[in-house]
Amino acid sequence: MSNRPRNELVGGPNCQSEAAVESPPTVLYVRRASSDAGADPSVLDTEHGMDVHVVSERPTVTATLDERSIDCVVVEGAHAETVADDLLAGIGDRRPTIPVLAYAPPDEDPRQWFGAGVDDYLSRSADTERCTLLARRIERCVASRRVQADCRRFRTAVDEMGLPFLIADADGRIEHVNRAFERLLGDDRRDLVGRPITELRAATADTPARNCWEAVAEGEPWRGELVVERGDEARQIDLRVSPVHDDAGRVERMVVAGTEREVSEREPKNTQAAYRELIDAAPDAIFVADVDTGVLVEANEAAASLIGRPRREIVGMHQSELHPDDGGDRYRQLFDHHQDPGESVHRRFDDDAIYVETADGDRLPVEINAKVVELAGRTLLQGHFRDISERCDRERKLRTILDAIPDIAIVYDGSGTYEEVLSGPHDLLVDSPNGLEGSDVHDALPAEAADRVLEAINETLETGETQNIEYRLSLDGDTHHFAARIAPLRTEAYESECVLFLARDVTTRKRREQDLRSFRQAVEHAGHVIMITETDGTIEYVNPEFESVTGYSKEEVVGRTPAVLNSGEHNEECYRELWGTILDDEIWEGELINERRDGERYHVEQTIAPITDETGTIERFVAVNTDITERKQYEYQLERERDRLEEFARTVAHDLRNPLSIAFGHVDMARQAGGSVDANLDRTLSALERMETMIEEVLTLSKQGETVREPEPVRFERVVDMAWEHVETDSATKRTTGGLHEWILSADVPRLRQLLENLFGNAVKHAGPDVTVRIGRLSAREGFFVEDDGPGIEPNARNRVFESGFTSAEDGTGFGLAIVKQIVEAHGWRIDITDAAGDGGGARFEITTDAAAYHEHASDWKRR
Repeated sequence: MSNRPRNELVGGPNCQSEAAVESPPTVLYVRRASSDAGADPSVLDTEHGMDVHVVSERPTVTATLDERSIDCVVVEGAHAETVADDLLAGIGDRRPTIPVLAYAPPDEDPRQWFGAGVDDYLSRSADTERCTLLARRIERCVASRRVQADCRRFRTAVDEMGLPFLIADADGRIEHVNRAFERLLGDDRRDLVGRPITELRAATADTPARNCWEAVAEGEPWRGELVVERGDEARQIDLRVSPVHDDAGRVERMVVAGTEREVSEREPKNTQAAYRELIDAAPDAIFVADVDTGVLVEANEAAASLIGRPRREIVGMHQSELHPDDGGDRYRQLFDHHQDPGESVHRRFDDDAIYVETADGDRLPVEINAKVVELAGRTLLQGHFRDISERCDRERKLRTILDAIPDIAIVYDGSGTYEEVLSGPHDLLVDSPNGLEGSDVHDALPAEAADRVLEAINETLETGETQNIEYRLSLDGDTHHFAARIAPLRTEAYESECVLFLARDVTTRKRREQDLRSFRQAVEHAGHVIMITETDGTIEYVNPEFESVTGYSKEEVVGRTPAVLNSGEHNEECYRELWGTILDDEIWEGELINERRDGERYHVEQTIAPITDETGTIERFVAVNTDITERKQYEYQLERERDRLEEFARTVAHDLRNPLSIAFGHVDMARQAGGSVDANLDRTLSALERMETMIEEVLTLSKQGETVREPEPVRFERVVDMAWEHVETDSATKRTTGGLHEWILSADVPRLRQLLENLFGNAVKHAGPDVTVRIGRLSAREGFFVEDDGPGIEPNARNRVFESGFTSAEDGTGFGLAIVKQIVEAHGWRIDITDAAGDGGGARFEITTDAAAYHEHASDWKRR
């Protein structure tokens, strides 16, 4: 078995992280003659750029190790015991620091190989023909070994340097003490490791009561004195304590450098040499500049690698030459700001981007820790530069993703404080991200919303489970609805337990849901039959009224077409016209005769409208039906009654006209006979004429009914003149206002003329032959008026004058104004009776030809 110490790959307490392999490793690939066929080692060269030397026998292995600088040995084969006896022992004796990787068949036991002394193990079954996993495992072994070597060099440099040096962990426990510090303290350094650093007594001249270790634990540098008592002798040591931060900015370790005044004055050259060794061993790039001149006086190998220049070129450059020219003033101010001894600066990419410029002209973002030190009578500024390009790329990608999502992303701690506002549309935040960070949720949100958010935060931290809540905010005078998810945030990036709060504005969705609920309720409770179909006519939805009217249940018709209601009363042309209309994105209106489930037929008044999406494409149709069966039956009965009335009127008129003609004939014969005619005969003639008028008006009422022919535009003033000429106006006077000139009215001309004739005749009959009749347009609404200067109509009789047979004149028939009202309503107009304008009184008839204006006028009139 080999005696090679496997734990060398782990390193010391300060060297646990692996470093990247800076140059391709040189690999000694041992392919034993007795092993079965394994991988092709040349792939490591062609695919992964490694320098591979393939050998098979132990003498060749030993010779190669003596002749070449080998970074890793790969042993291919089986049976760890055999390999350990004839190969591994020889490698361990010859080059104990080289890592050995076993590349064994899948049936091998890894424990036997590790027991034989290999540093790592890889089964060939886990790899591919390209040896990708093998290459990565080799690089990991080499990187770990190089880190260990760096750590050994660093530890050696620290131990051998004359400058007292001590390292403590973040909890203040001593991890390492070099020999120089051991000599100053007078204690065995092995006894000091693990003890709290607070057991060392320290004080400063300006703040004697302050504990320097608490200051360093908070991330601040400290400078002061340490008083060491050894018997009766007290020795003073100048201390510089600097915190070392991790990538998250937390204090990871404390570095304590001490200088005994006598030693620093006596051994300046030794101190400088030790200082140089110290910075050379550091893994970060270190640049040291003279504070007075800004000239770089020292740089380590990591610094040379960072900017791609050899150390001899860096020494002598001005510190501003490390940075791009376009930020020269800014970088000089940054340098000047930290020249005071004891001043420290920690600049991160998050705060303000800091770049270094490489020899090739590339810009690299860096994180800088700067510290002023005194060395051999010179004041120097030591800057630790760390390349954060990869981290910046990750942060940019994350920021891009966060900015792209519509959610508001916030980190809260357990008390409801805004730790960080990661993203969110600014118009949906109650304040800017910078204004919110550090504030309390109750300071930023209304009480109700803040309580809900804080309750969800506490519930998330207590249970570890994601919570979902909804809350409302008033933003810019409008109420917004938010849906939020609160999840535990498992990270050490924040000092306390935190949650990730993701909220999305769901106002549009909420309003759409409210509209949908309102629509559904309206449809469910509508008094009309409502049916929604797909574009091919397949029924998707029917409301309860559909079930009530048709007798079909929802389950019976959904998935079928409206043809289930087809009664056979309509031909194919009717349905083709219907479908053509709605497919052209137009509304179809009409009447249909449908058939109920029990076979009964019924009339519907139907409207079918297309429903389109946001692009205007028809996706559904909605049909609204009204059952008008009763109305149709009523209209049919009314039509039959009207026909019977007209037939009755014609019969009565015919039967009355015959004896009426005989009576007229005898009266004429009596008059022609000569002599005096009895007054009773005159009264008989007058009664006969009145009967004839009544017959004509009864026929008018029965024939014309409540409908009009197709209205046509007509000059109203012309119809007024025609009506006036056909009325026996005797000495009556007609006056028209200027508003009638060229006024065009849409009406059934013969019936409009009859309306005016009846109003004119009514005025002459009730006001006398000398009456003055005025005709004009209404001023407040669309329409016209007819008024006279007669005695007027009593208010209590105005509601009865339009009734058939009602008259206040002894020789009136009572049908004239009834015919007027019938003609007005047939046109869809309205008529009112008021007092005529002026002091003379009289009756005024106002006909409103705009129904909407009439209702508005009626409301005003009632209020008056």
